[in-house]
Amino acid sequence: MKDVEFLLVTVTLGAIIISVALVVPRLPLFPVDSVATSEWTHVCHGAVVFISLATDAKWMTNRTDKITFLFAVKNISGCPNATIYYNNSHVILNSIKLDPSYINMRESPFKKLSERQAWSVDWYFTPRGDDHTLACLGISKGKKVKYSLSLEVDYTVIDSNGVEWLGLFQVIPDEPCLTVTIVGGEDAP
Repeated sequence: MKDVEFLLVTVTLGAIIISVALVVPRLPLFPVDSVATSEWTHVCHGAVVFISLATDAKWMTNRTDKITFLFAVKNISGCPNATIYYNNSHVILNSIKLDPSYINMRESPFKKLSERQAWSVDWYFTPRGDDHTLACLGISKGKKVKYSLSLEVDYTVIDSNGVEWLGLFQVIPDEPCLTVTIVGGEDAP
């Protein structure tokens, strides 16, 4: 009798587990809100700077999202293992331009940064489904469209003699850049 009860309980639990497995949708390989990040290193007249741009991998057209930009001075001598640095050298971050045509963000922080210093900013925005650029991409409710973000960073390296050296970092189309997936939300046509 105990064997029959054990068998019934085992079969019942097995049926429940199988039913739940069939009803519950499978989880995606990557979470919906995973972060997409691009990182670059740029060198100008002995200054090595680190640039990063990060955002949610997926943007909904009716939800506010965040873009994080980071600019850091790794070193001023130009050699990662150097022990002698240029005295009084520094980097001035002049401007940042993030320019997908439907966001078009520009900031001029004018920050003076020395060795191992950094500056970052968070931008919040809500892409609208009725935006002309998104409409031209064919965005609609539930549709997913890939979009690349362009970036331009203008900075100046000032050496120990006070000489200014202009540095301009741009994401070149052939190089890896930050690509996100835009998902049409409730406001999409």
